Amino acid sequence: MKKTIPVLKSLWFFMIIMLVIIGRDIYFPVLVLLVLFAVFAPLIRELKFKADLDERQIYISHYSSHVAYFTYSFLIAFVVLGELMKQGQVTLLIFFMLLLIPLVFKILIIFIKRYGSNMKRLSDYLQLFFRGIIPSHTADERQHVVGNFSSHIAFYVFLTLTISVIFINFIRVGTEPPTLWYMLLIVPLLSKLFTSFFMTYGAVRGAQFIGSTIVLLFSIFILLSHGLSLDSLMEAIPFIIILTVISLAQKIPRIAGAILVLLAIGLGLFFYVRVWSRMDIYLCILMFSLIPIPVFLSGMALLIHQRLKI
Repeated sequence: MKKTIPVLKSLWFFMIIMLVIIGRDIYFPVLVLLVLFAVFAPLIRELKFKADLDERQIYISHYSSHVAYFTYSFLIAFVVLGELMKQGQVTLLIFFMLLLIPLVFKILIIFIKRYGSNMKRLSDYLQLFFRGIIPSHTADERQHVVGNFSSHIAFYVFLTLTISVIFINFIRVGTEPPTLWYMLLIVPLLSKLFTSFFMTYGAVRGAQFIGSTIVLLFSIFILLSHGLSLDSLMEAIPFIIILTVISLAQKIPRIAGAILVLLAIGLGLFFYVRVWSRMDIYLCILMFSLIPIPVFLSGMALLIHQRLKI
């Protein structure tokens, strides 16, 4: 069963993204039912079949959601600040609510679960949000569990709200969502997926799964764009190199890691100068999150795999 987990997690990620991308071609009520099933299937499985999951699986699921929620909150705060720079933007209220509502759910769960009565300093309250991201020696094991669980629920709240806004405001009326909505949806999902891979399989195997996911994602994109052609082959060369390098990660992890780090930096600079510099900031963040950043993180994980406690 454990060997099928990365496949299931990747399929879940691809399913949600594809439903949003091709949603305009699906009968809207059917699309809503499909998305509801896709989004909540992992949560239903966790609640209904909790006895079949060990504590580590639950911890990884909750902690990866915590990282995704942290990523989403950072991005939505960035969007809010960006919209504040523009005058007359009605959508600012929507972004503010997307930031506030998941946070309210997180705080309510923390109070219901009685996170801790020893919260006296400002740093204690900051741990409600930043715990696990910034190291702390004050939070006990129970507080870590409650903090992860509250972020886990907040993650599904933000996912539901974000997809709802995309569907109601854009897909329902047959228009393409602006790039910032793809950023808000895809980047947190990627952070959850990659965190889960690293925590489940360790640095080396996790890096291999992440590299394989990136290669698969862009192989599909290249084939859909150009079909089987010479252009497809030329565009696929960097991803063929990534696939070759990660296949050697078990035998020569540090060398493979160094190559991936250099490749990530090179790809980031190349694509930014040639293409991404002409994109808006939100699409640029999304593209960096899809290619250079995961490749760089995989490379760094391989370089320091012996020191990582995963």
